[in-house]
Amino acid sequence: MGIALFHAAGISAACEFAGIDRYRFYEECAKRDIPVVNYDPGELEAELKTLRDCCVPRKKG
Repeated sequence: MGIALFHAAGISAACEFAGIDRYRFYEECAKRDIPVVNYDPGELEAELKTLRDCCVPRKKG
């Protein structure tokens, strides 16, 4: 039920329902292999590009 609420209403509502904080909620989801991030392919690629552009050292050449 908490997972369905998370997907429908967000983390705060799910945590309140379960009576736990968000960190514990994420831990419990991880234990059960339940994804807490749901990117569409375009969003994921944009995030990865941003990380590559700002965080990955470039080779000097």
